[in-house]
Amino acid sequence: MNIHEIEALLQSGVKASPTHNKETGDKGFEKIFKSTLSEINKNTLSDANSTLLTHGDKVLSLLDNYADNLNNPNKTLRDIEPLIGEIEKEITFIETEAKDTDQNDKDLQNLINELVLTANVNIYKFYRGDFL
Repeated sequence: MNIHEIEALLQSGVKASPTHNKETGDKGFEKIFKSTLSEINKNTLSDANSTLLTHGDKVLSLLDNYADNLNNPNKTLRDIEPLIGEIEKEITFIETEAKDTDQNDKDLQNLINELVLTANVNIYKFYRGDFL
């Protein structure tokens, strides 16, 4: 999902909710990641790019868990906070590693930029208290 789609949802007042594909077990973030990843030619990935994608997949799984926890009335924000810490660590790693990747791979750079933006927006909203 790009930033313009998020902005359009916010302006229309529609609340975006995570989806879950019951056939494959893929959740919303992971489904988007896999579809984008299929567009990238795996044969041209370097080890650094492969590492980025692995950590990107982990961040998406963490974001799916985060969305599930937010929708669970039995979970408190205190219960969710360690998950936010894990997301922050992974994003920091990805940002550090992204500096060492091939700058010619625009598809990968766009994917990483959108992933970092999405994660940081959710982290910011958590600490700002949007979910109280």
